[in-house]
Amino acid sequence: MDQGGPCHRKPVLVHGGDLIGFLATRQSQRKQKCAADEFYCCRCRRPRHPLFHRVEVQIRNEARLNLSGVCDTCGARMNRVGLVARIEEYRRAFITQTPCEGRISGRSDALVMCHLDEDKIDAELQPQK
Repeated sequence: MDQGGPCHRKPVLVHGGDLIGFLATRQSQRKQKCAADEFYCCRCRRPRHPLFHRVEVQIRNEARLNLSGVCDTCGARMNRVGLVARIEEYRRAFITQTPCEGRISGRSDALVMCHLDEDKIDAELQPQK
């Protein structure tokens, strides 16, 4: 019987503070700071400019908005969250456009067009076989 296999090891205990410090250091080494006119491209794994400096701006609520563009290197969709208060900065850095609203925004009550009574009358007028 193999005593040194991974199934027979005891659990390794790590102090929570050490683990938090390790993970924070590893995360800070991976971060890449984007300039004001850049997005982080997940496919390229580095900050990139949007294609033709065009971005779509979609306001989410009174404080936040979403910026969306296409990577000028690989063509992947890139997204970034911004602040509504800084929208003028975004307009200076990018060519902004707002997407068309593709959803139906209003609704009305369904129209009930029931012709059952007329169908009964029509059925009575038909000759019986």
